[in-house]
Amino acid sequence: MFKLLPAKKLPKINQILLFIFVAIVFFVIGASWKLPYQYTLMQLYQKSYAELVFKCDNVMKEHYISKAKLMNQGNEQNLKELWSSELGLVECHRYDKLRKKLVWYGLTENELAMMGLKAIEINKADLRKIVVTHEIND
Repeated sequence: MFKLLPAKKLPKINQILLFIFVAIVFFVIGASWKLPYQYTLMQLYQKSYAELVFKCDNVMKEHYISKAKLMNQGNEQNLKELWSSELGLVECHRYDKLRKKLVWYGLTENELAMMGLKAIEINKADLRKIVVTHEIND
């Protein structure tokens, strides 16, 4: 089809056009490589991320409730419940480790937030759960 000539025989303008074309191709590849990479990471880790989001959320709620119960009624049973709920916070540690790993791999906070929202959708949370997740508590 096309026969490439040695660089010495190409006219100067063709060399410049070839350089510009190659530069544009490499720029486009460099600018767009991250999109499929991010999508692949999000798909690979979506399930485990969703599980850890819900586990951590539940454990934090249990811990908050146990702490409030202990503040209202300081007895042995409520203290044991608080200690038990504190052991469950290991799930939040696992969640935090996975989150930091994904940030290290190159995902942004917005992409992680999107994965968290997809976790809610995957588990078909009803509207009340979504409201509770996003409301501000004192």
